[in-house]
Amino acid sequence: MTNLKISTLVDDFNSGTWNPALWQVVPADGGDMVNGGFVGNGGSVAVVGGQLCITTAISAGSNWRSLETIGLYDLTNSQITIQMVSYGDDVAVPQLDAYPMIIFDPSGAYDFIWTEIYDGTLVIWDGQGIGASLAYDPAVHKWFRVWESSGTYGFDHSIDGLTWTNIYTSGSDPFDLSAVKFAICSGNGQGVATAATTSIFDNVNVLPPQKLHYTERNGVLVQDGLNPLQGIQDPGPGTCINCGQYIPKLNHHYSQYFGYICLPPWQPNGTDPRPITVPTS
Repeated sequence: MTNLKISTLVDDFNSGTWNPALWQVVPADGGDMVNGGFVGNGGSVAVVGGQLCITTAISAGSNWRSLETIGLYDLTNSQITIQMVSYGDDVAVPQLDAYPMIIFDPSGAYDFIWTEIYDGTLVIWDGQGIGASLAYDPAVHKWFRVWESSGTYGFDHSIDGLTWTNIYTSGSDPFDLSAVKFAICSGNGQGVATAATTSIFDNVNVLPPQKLHYTERNGVLVQDGLNPLQGIQDPGPGTCINCGQYIPKLNHHYSQYFGYICLPPWQPNGTDPRPITVPTS
C-alpha cells in the first residue's frame, strides 16, 4: 500500500475543530505512542479561536496530551510544517515539554524522531539520541519543518514560515519513513505542575503567502524576491535592476513601464515573458 505524502496533511483548524477524518486524540494509555512514553490522564486537547490548544493538567508527575494522525503518511521526498504559537507557562509547569512535531512508526519498538521544547531548550531527537540542542527563543522559533530527501532527513525552523534555517540534518533515515504518523504533543515531563498551562499550535502545512520585497533604486521602485527584475512604475533614467548599469535612456534595456530589464542581446521591441506582479501593500 502506498501512503499519501505527508505534505498532503493540511489543517489550519479554522473550522472550529480538527478535521476528524485526519486526527484523533491519543488515549490516556498512550495508544500507539506508548513506546515513546506519551501517556497521560489529564489535560485537554481543543481548538480555540482557530488554533490547536493542548492544556497540561495539574499533576505530580509525567502527564501528556497528544493529537495524532489517524492514518499513515509517507515522509520520503516530502515535508511537513507547523506553526508554534505559544509554548506555555513553564513557571507553573517547570518541566513543561512541548512537541510541535513527532514523527513515528506505530509498529516500531521505539521509532520516533521529534522536535521538543523544554527548560529553555530546543531539542531534536534523531531516533537514537539528541541530534541537536540549542537555546529556545520564542521570538525566533515560530515555525518548524521536517523533511526527507533521498535517504536524508532534517529539521528546520523559521521566524516567519518563509525563510528557513536548518537545525539538524541526518546522513540516513533512522527507520522506514514511508509509513509514519505525525503527532503534536504537550505535557508535564517530570516535575510537579502546580497549575494548568496551554501550548498553542496552528497551520499544519499551511504557510504564509510569499512576501514580495521592493527597493527604490535611483527613484525606481523595483521588486526583490520572486521576480527580481520587475518594478512597478515607469522608471525614466535609472539603474538596470538586473545588471546594475545606469542608463540615461533605453538602449540595450527594455522598460515596459515596469522597470528596466536587461535583455541581451538588445531587443528594443522585445516583450518580457514574465508576469508582472503588483504589490497589494
